[in-house]
Amino acid sequence: MKNSSLSIAATLVILLLLFSVAKAEGTSITSIIDFESLPDGAFVTEVKSGHGLSGMDVPGSISIVAVNPARRDLNAAMIFNAECPGRCSGNDVSLEAGEAGKALIASADFDPSDPDSADLTSLVFDFDFSKWGTGEVSVRSIDLINGSGVFKRAGNSPSILELFTGG
Repeated sequence: MKNSSLSIAATLVILLLLFSVAKAEGTSITSIIDFESLPDGAFVTEVKSGHGLSGMDVPGSISIVAVNPARRDLNAAMIFNAECPGRCSGNDVSLEAGEAGKALIASADFDPSDPDSADLTSLVFDFDFSKWGTGEVSVRSIDLINGSGVFKRAGNSPSILELFTGG
């Protein structure tokens, strides 16, 4: 049975996921949620092959929800260009990351013309893999920008990952 979701609770708001799907016949397909094909300031509800997802062409999509506690009723998942803040997307210079490219943030003000991240300690990013491919999903790495973190399994469930940073 495929683990269908990944939940990340974070103070960090930018990430890139490298993951693979193990197929029944023993092969593995590696893909990267890299957000590169998505426009700066775009709200994101899902990624799929060629639309925020690089690697092998796998049918289906991965849904994404970012929860900003200030507005729990809205999906705060937004694309930020970490290579050129102040010029390409938003003025959030704390998120500048050299050659990182596009990244996922939880929007602070829900303004797509000026993306900036919510600097809160209780942000949650949910990734639902239940409609993407077949087999079991394994997260190989998560790149976080603007901080460091410790990973732990939440609630003894292999399908949930919580990330906490700071003290």
